[in-house]
Amino acid sequence: MDVRSFDLNLLVVFDRLMQARSVTGAARMLGLTQSSVSAALNRLRAATRDRLLERQGNAMVATRTAVSVWPEIRAAITAIETSLARLGAFEPGRHTATIRVGIDEYTLILLGDTLFRSLRAGAPNAGIEILPIRVPASEEALNEGSIDMAVGASWTPLPGLRVERLFSEQFTSLVDVDHPTIGGSPSLTEYLSVPHILVSSIGQVPGNVDAVLTRRRLHRRIGVTVPYLLAAPQLLAGSDMIFNTGRRLAERVAAWYPVKLVEPPIRIPGFSIAMAWHPRNSDSQAHRWLRSEMLAAARSLAI
Repeated sequence: MDVRSFDLNLLVVFDRLMQARSVTGAARMLGLTQSSVSAALNRLRAATRDRLLERQGNAMVATRTAVSVWPEIRAAITAIETSLARLGAFEPGRHTATIRVGIDEYTLILLGDTLFRSLRAGAPNAGIEILPIRVPASEEALNEGSIDMAVGASWTPLPGLRVERLFSEQFTSLVDVDHPTIGGSPSLTEYLSVPHILVSSIGQVPGNVDAVLTRRRLHRRIGVTVPYLLAAPQLLAGSDMIFNTGRRLAERVAAWYPVKLVEPPIRIPGFSIAMAWHPRNSDSQAHRWLRSEMLAAARSLAI
């Protein structure tokens, strides 16, 4: 295919179709009519000699060819958009694009309200999408440009990405305010004698607590595993269980539920909350503004 005779605007239509998997959705994203998007898709099919996307029920399914070329096209469009953004001064108040932030549940509970209010105040005309993601698994989404930033607990190095720590977190434990056996700080025997609540989206897996106990040839008993953080204090209240979590979250949860903080009898290594982004966005004025808003939200947390 000779790129000189190819309408490159069709690639933008293809990108939005791949994102929306719907002619209607792509048309809405592009500000075009459905018939214009359908016509562009037909031109793409003729130029590539591939169906690219086919309707199945209420959605469109991509062909193998479309799936294989989309990452490179998405990356190229994102790079062009970023370059064009650098040409003009960024004014948050006039920003109308959608801000997409991938964030884990822990960080969303702590920073979500502050960040949302800040972004809305600074860029009232922008759309805001908060998407569920874990920082270690965010590289593909950042490479594709489907999110502008990933924020959350950073457990492992992220080669190829820019990373900045927002704050450090230490572990503590929570129990019911009227726990039947634990009054103050539990002894190791008490700590191991009661069932633990584990938060995991993939079932029972070893975590920081288990790593410490394993080195001592000890183990804890998991009483219940739940997929969401805020499910844990609901189950904890009125029970004989114990829940290990970051101190800032524990302090917030203790204000919402009849639970109290107790110091665990073992030292559990802490973790960092960080923001990560693709290097191509480092010099973007819009992205610099977004990073500054994230840093300000993090600084608002009590140390």
